[in-house]
Amino acid sequence: MSALRIGALLAAVVAGPPLYGLVQAGGIDADTGMLRYGLVALACAVGAGWIASLVRAYEADASNRRREALLEQAREALEAQQAQQRAPGDASS
Repeated sequence: MSALRIGALLAAVVAGPPLYGLVQAGGIDADTGMLRYGLVALACAVGAGWIASLVRAYEADASNRRREALLEQAREALEAQQAQQRAPGDASS
């Protein structure tokens, strides 16, 4: 789901009922209500995009850490295997 859709949904949930009540009560006209809704939706979309970028950065960091840990394990296994192969040759000398 895109940040824009999330922002519009959040704006509908958070700002929709109060703005609808203001329009129905005559506190603001429909155009002003839609403008305010659009501003709230924009702010929510920006916030949702920011949170999504944080999640993506966290996932990339976790993936990099897993890859580095696997590489380190492979290095250690290769070093141990090489040490075992060298040990019989060293003992016969």
